[in-house]
Amino acid sequence: METFLVFTILLLILHLGGTSAIIKFLSGIRNGAALLVALVSAYVFSIALDNIWGPIVGSASLSIIPIIAGTVYGFGFYLAARRLATRPLVARSAYIVIGILAVIAGFVGHRHNFVVGASLLLLSVLLPFETSMRARHVSLAQNCLSSEARESVDENRR
Repeated sequence: METFLVFTILLLILHLGGTSAIIKFLSGIRNGAALLVALVSAYVFSIALDNIWGPIVGSASLSIIPIIAGTVYGFGFYLAARRLATRPLVARSAYIVIGILAVIAGFVGHRHNFVVGASLLLLSVLLPFETSMRARHVSLAQNCLSSEARESVDENRR
């Protein structure tokens, strides 16, 4: 239970200005922060997927609350990682690492971890990390153009 409290506080900090602060003041470690946030996202998604696939394969009983909480927290941390990442491979690698660890856990533990790992590897391919980058580059270009336009207007006024 304490884990979800920590996740809630961290998620609130990230979405209430934490990602903007990292982007503005700590741009040098931006991809590192994106990797850590994506690792948390992949881990929380793995909790939800574990509770989805466990009952289907027959190795655990169905638990609804971890599925809902894991999905909500997973998407929340995914959105923060997506905003922070300047290179999509950095954020995708977190899902790949957690997915590979889940597959390895399938060899030594519960068999449904194979499917959990495969689901995380599928998420690493399907989740769009590139979309927000393009929007940022376009807005950056628009800001540069608008500042150049303002300078030319100021020069024409003189």
